[in-house]
Amino acid sequence: MSLMNKRKVIQVFEYQKLLFEEDGTFESRHWKALSLYNEKYGNKYFTLLHNGIKFSNYVGVIQAGNLTIEILPKIDREKLDSREEKARWHNILLQMLRECRLIKVDHMENANLQLKSNSILDIYIAMFLQEVEGLLRRGLIKKYQKHTANLTTLKGKLEFGKHITANLIHKERFFVQHSIYDNKNLFNQIISEALRIIPFLISNTSLNDKLGRIMLDFPELSRLKIASTTFEKIQYDRKCMHYKPALDIAKMLLLSYRPDITGGSNSVIAILFDMNELWEEYIFRKLQHLNEDGVEIKRQQSQHFWQGSSTLYPKSVRPDIVIRKGNQTTILDTKWKLIPDYKPTDEDLKQMFVYNLYWKCNHSILLYPAVQYHLETGTYFSFSQQEIATNNCSVATCNILDQNNELDSGIGQRILHQILFLSNK
Repeated sequence: MSLMNKRKVIQVFEYQKLLFEEDGTFESRHWKALSLYNEKYGNKYFTLLHNGIKFSNYVGVIQAGNLTIEILPKIDREKLDSREEKARWHNILLQMLRECRLIKVDHMENANLQLKSNSILDIYIAMFLQEVEGLLRRGLIKKYQKHTANLTTLKGKLEFGKHITANLIHKERFFVQHSIYDNKNLFNQIISEALRIIPFLISNTSLNDKLGRIMLDFPELSRLKIASTTFEKIQYDRKCMHYKPALDIAKMLLLSYRPDITGGSNSVIAILFDMNELWEEYIFRKLQHLNEDGVEIKRQQSQHFWQGSSTLYPKSVRPDIVIRKGNQTTILDTKWKLIPDYKPTDEDLKQMFVYNLYWKCNHSILLYPAVQYHLETGTYFSFSQQEIATNNCSVATCNILDQNNELDSGIGQRILHQILFLSNK
């Protein structure tokens, strides 16, 4: 059953509270459905309150029954209820997802205004349906399947044991195993299962029409029980690589979908992103796209730092981004959180000291989001005495928005310029 005509949408910001007595849109039944979903994933997406929920550092969309909750990032805690602010950060989140290749560029550019104003879930469904349309135009993959049957003609390999047992009286039949070349394969079955749940998720009329056309053309296939291990069985080659975009989205939809097992209409699906990981990925890509001569930018390089006598694997440390120019190495660690008075935590500073030590670099930078740019450099003391060593860590904040309050396209250039300046001091 499609819930198009009953859909309600709420936009909130990360770490904001949503209470179900405020306007009646968020109800206790939604709370119950979300609590079960959150428990399934280790209670990491939000914190349950007795009369609502408090969101964490995950952004994206959660849909519970007829309610869609869009969780937006925010670097300024003012104007949280402003419709203009929510619209701005909705678009900023979409642009960050596009930059990190979590939404394809052509889907963003071709999305109509009505679709762009709706939830992130609608955009992913639109991406999926467009990919499936492309598969249908190209022709669905067919594979040979082994099939066992009791036929009136000898076809394929005769199964002697089963043939004698089944056809002792029916001499005119043959129990055989033969191959059938058809659409029934893992690739198409996964696509089919994703198409089956979309009617429960759609809140856009044009998407519903497109889904109807696709369902008319897509073959009826036997049901497939989906688990995370299902996707581990997929093996791509040059003949089926074009399926990957559709299967990636199908995986996202199917593994994050929790049907209402009571038979009600409170199924839950969530497409959520850890804002710390998204921030790191975004900054890395902005730096990498610069292609600065003589500058090498790598991410998440690990080094071992501890091995227990009874442990199988050593413990490792792994900074977000490592930047090298000549014989100078700088560690950049991104943190998506607001720091009061530009003062980092002891834990963050100790972490950067370890990075400096293991990567043999004299300078590291903690990068936080903020409304204003700020840079402050501190120096670590030496091991032996209370004297200053040549081991530094800078605390930097940067605004991801430009003067027009749009996503700043030049943020990578500014950050790299500051890094190279500090490394040469």
